[in-house]
Amino acid sequence: MASRIKALCISFALIAGYASTVAAQTPRLVEPVQAVQLAAATRPYGFSGVFSLTVRSISTRGAFTFLNSELDERDIRNLSVAIPAKTVQKLQTQYGPVEAAFLGKTILVSGVAKQVPVSLLHDGKRTISSFLQTTVRASDPKKIRFVAGGS
Repeated sequence: MASRIKALCISFALIAGYASTVAAQTPRLVEPVQAVQLAAATRPYGFSGVFSLTVRSISTRGAFTFLNSELDERDIRNLSVAIPAKTVQKLQTQYGPVEAAFLGKTILVSGVAKQVPVSLLHDGKRTISSFLQTTVRASDPKKIRFVAGGS
């Protein structure tokens, strides 16, 4: 009887170990608010993951296009996907104009969410004021995927 109980305990331990290994290998999707919190907690290094967001606004600053989870990119809950101009060109070749392809769509982006300081501009000049923006940089178009039926 004792040997059966011991064997049963070993079996449960093996199953639990396998389940935790599978869970550790399966990436969980990180929502924008969670991404902001995790990026703040791991600043300046950032948090690596797969981020899920619905693109509510698109902006351009310098050589980057930003897909934003909020209407106002300065909203502290906002998660932005920063896409360099060369990658935008590749995406446009594949999907057409960025606005039409991404606005209102739910996407998955793999990368590192970091809080980066953004200086505000007034009359085209930097001001002393700035804010922290949580950003995932996507230099490879393969890092951005559409969620099936997501909108």
